Amino acid sequence: MRIREIIVGTGIAVTSQMAFAEIPAGLFNLAGKDSGLCFQSNATMGLVQLACSADSLLWNARQNPDGSYQLATTVENREYCINVPGVAGADVKLGDCQAARPLNIAPLRDGYRITEAGTELCLNIAGNRFTDGAKLMQFGCTTGDNEKFDLKPAAKTVVGEWSDTFELGLVAIASAVLPDGRLVFWSGSTPISFHGDDVTYTGTFNPKGGELSQYVVKDTYEMFCPATVMDRDGSLLILGGGGNQAKRKYVVTYNSDTNDWVRENDLEKARWYNSAVVLGDGSVFTIGGDGDNSYSLFDNAKGEIWNPDTRSFRYLSNTRDIGYDKIETIIDIDGRQNSDYGLARGQYYRKLAVMHDGSILEYAPYKNFVRHTVEGEGSSTLTGLGREDGPKYIQGATNVQYSADKLLLMGGNARFGIEDYKDDQAEINVSESLYSVYEIDLKTGESVRKENMHHPRYYANSVVMPDGGVFTVGGSRDSHLFDTSEAVYTPEIYDPVNDEWTEVAQHQDPRDYHSTAVLLPDGRIWVAGGGACGASCKFNYTTAEIYSPPYLFKGDRPEISLVDNGPTGYNGKIGYNKDFDISSKQTISSVALIRLSAVTHSSNTDQRRIELEVDAMDNNYYRLTTPLNSNIAPPGYYMLFALNENGVPSEAKMVKLDNSL
Repeated sequence: MRIREIIVGTGIAVTSQMAFAEIPAGLFNLAGKDSGLCFQSNATMGLVQLACSADSLLWNARQNPDGSYQLATTVENREYCINVPGVAGADVKLGDCQAARPLNIAPLRDGYRITEAGTELCLNIAGNRFTDGAKLMQFGCTTGDNEKFDLKPAAKTVVGEWSDTFELGLVAIASAVLPDGRLVFWSGSTPISFHGDDVTYTGTFNPKGGELSQYVVKDTYEMFCPATVMDRDGSLLILGGGGNQAKRKYVVTYNSDTNDWVRENDLEKARWYNSAVVLGDGSVFTIGGDGDNSYSLFDNAKGEIWNPDTRSFRYLSNTRDIGYDKIETIIDIDGRQNSDYGLARGQYYRKLAVMHDGSILEYAPYKNFVRHTVEGEGSSTLTGLGREDGPKYIQGATNVQYSADKLLLMGGNARFGIEDYKDDQAEINVSESLYSVYEIDLKTGESVRKENMHHPRYYANSVVMPDGGVFTVGGSRDSHLFDTSEAVYTPEIYDPVNDEWTEVAQHQDPRDYHSTAVLLPDGRIWVAGGGACGASCKFNYTTAEIYSPPYLFKGDRPEISLVDNGPTGYNGKIGYNKDFDISSKQTISSVALIRLSAVTHSSNTDQRRIELEVDAMDNNYYRLTTPLNSNIAPPGYYMLFALNENGVPSEAKMVKLDNSL
């Protein structure tokens, strides 16, 4: 802002540049400008200033369409906003964001002034502005120092940092990281919709140089809502899905070396919204999903297995959907006869994981867990274990395997969401999303409840990071699918060691249904997509943004080299329970393998982190041991990250685990 000033004693007018503070785009501490004390909530939800610490509230300024703001924070896993009473001399408290009156935030040369938009009363530090414990109140504006506040951005070592959004040209409904380090993403039959022609709009992204490309894949089908996994040879395997019901048996692989999309042999049964998981021998199990717009106990409810050698499927006639067996007819809230299973659409994207004994654990959406096997005609058995609490079904949850033994199931909703963003009656059917987090042991199949997330999330995405933390982003607070009015903009990171969630920097665009997130080889996290509801819908997000986690701001990154007795380059490979060496001039404290992954509809069964044994040797060498067997780490490509003593990861080296060696 340029202003006119008078030089004292001369009467000469000059034009100068006045530097105003900017309102932080991410999380910040709200503090008294002169005291430097941060505002915290007290027992009555009032706000008082106390010494800033790691426990201080983190705030974000959420702008309204008219330019006013809400100031939001989280207390004990619930979001609150500053609520002003509109009365001079009354205390300011935390309250419901829906009822919060809008605030104006005026940047000054030495801080900020915050006023209620309607009454223009100022937020004011009561009494002595330097006093520890002084409360926040409303008062008539006097331009005094008690009205000056500081919005102190949280340190990047705590909350990380986001890139600017960048345009992809399509909604990234699905994304996958490739063995050469690039990323492939795709939408449906148009850049912003699905259920159209037999084509798929796709793109690639190179994290190293930032190069983007877009192209349309023809002569296959519309690869929308399929099961997606990374095959043992590093190819992307897409099973079923699509708009054309007659083509939901189709299977396609994508090879990044040749940039070829190839039709494979068909599935035995048509499947759309099915799930798949790579097994220890490299075969791929798939189950569930709709076929010809219906779900049959004798078709989709049974699984089948892909043989990577014969490149064909075998139907498993003795597998079954135990959840479907237990359907209960109910009358829904609109008075229609339905079933609890049907309201949850329990056939959609069932959560699957490989147990240490090689069997397949199905741990959602049904409350009871199921074990599947694939020998002969297969089998499906109710385990007697499962979730002890929560709804009977959890749909649209996010999942991640953060160690060799443990995975998390996070958030979701008790029923499938509201698809019609134009439906005026949709609010009648809305249901609240879940905060809940369950940890599942892959040795025993047992589930235990862990610390809730700060925010309820439906159709969020989760990414395991090299240090073992779990980054969870996006999702909706209720069961709306496309409508983003209840979108969650604040991601959070789970620390499994301390069972704690920490909120981190906010992203720019809402990332709800049809969004994706994956870990890049440089340790950053790609987040993209959301929407894809057609040209008449405003909820289409054809952008991506990249998150740099806090560990990237904690010092220099270690550089590592793979040594001759291990895999070299991304075409190298190594067997199980084998030793190999890396070298680094920095001290290495831990090493982890993270499998390349493919994600769509909050479902990523590939994603897993396996920490390796590390023995320090002479001359900056470290000896590592690959996982004991392929049930713990199915064959295929993994990113190898080495972390230094500050928890800073190296850039990844590609390692291919091969169970034929």
